[in-house]
Amino acid sequence: MANPTPTWQRIRKRFVDIEMWAQQGLSERQIILNLGVGKDNFYKCKREHPELAELIEKARIKPVQVLTNKLYERACGMKRKVKRNYIRTDPDGQVFRFTEETVTEDLPNVAAIHLLLKNWNKNNWSNDPVHTEIARHNAGMDVEADQQEQERITEQELAEFMEMQKQAMRELMEEQKHD
Repeated sequence: MANPTPTWQRIRKRFVDIEMWAQQGLSERQIILNLGVGKDNFYKCKREHPELAELIEKARIKPVQVLTNKLYERACGMKRKVKRNYIRTDPDGQVFRFTEETVTEDLPNVAAIHLLLKNWNKNNWSNDPVHTEIARHNAGMDVEADQQEQERITEQELAEFMEMQKQAMRELMEEQKHD
C-alpha cells in the first residue's frame, strides 16, 4: 500500500472525535468542517479506507435505536414519573425543601403512529393508497388475500402485540440507562 496521504493521517488521528460527532448526529458535512479537511479529500479517503465509512455507520446505529424507541413510546403513549423540587418559606422565615413526585400519562401521538406504520408496514400504510395498491399488483401480490389475512388479526392479538412491544422497549431503555 502506498504511503498514507496527509489528509488520511489527519482523519485517522481523529477517529474518536469522528465517532463521537456521528453519535451526536452531526452530518458528514459538519464532520468535514470540524476536521478542517477538504470535502473531496474526505470522500476520497472514505472510498479508499472503508474503515472510515464503517466507523460513521456504526456510530449512528445506537442513536437511531434510541430515536426509534422514543418515537415508538410517543406512538403508544406512556406513563412517566415527574419529580419537582420545591422550596417554600413559612411565615416565620423557615425554609422547607421538598420533592413532589407525580405520574403523568402521555396519550398516543397520532403523527408518531402514522410515521411508524408507514415505515414498518409499507404494504398497508401510505399517503397514497392507490399507489400502494398499484405497487402490490406490480409485485404480484394478491390484494384480496392480503386484506383477508389482515382481518384475521383480532383486537386482542393486536393489544397483546402492543404490550409485548412496550415491554421490549422498556427493557431496551433499561439497558441503555446502564450503558
